Amino acid sequence: MGWNDVLTSIRQKYAPRVSDSPPEGPTTAAHTEAKQRNEALRTAYQELAGQWIAVDRVTGAVRAAKPTPYDLSAYLKENQIRGVDVLRATDPSEPELVGLG
Repeated sequence: MGWNDVLTSIRQKYAPRVSDSPPEGPTTAAHTEAKQRNEALRTAYQELAGQWIAVDRVTGAVRAAKPTPYDLSAYLKENQIRGVDVLRATDPSEPELVGLG
């Protein structure tokens, strides 16, 4: 057995195999979860157009929706809801805000 044979056997034993490598592209469980959160948020935008909504930062689920940010803030404080992002689900009939001037 020569050096070439030894090197070849080492490469075959320790080199990563094509089947051992992760698949290319975003096919992970995290990607699937993010896709589900995005779909839930998209649905919330359509169903709650014109409302201020509180979205859970982890799950992406809508925790509360109110017509004004003041009502939503009071509701969140009253019910001790934390860990949410507050945003407004715009109504498609509203003009798009482009600039402040």
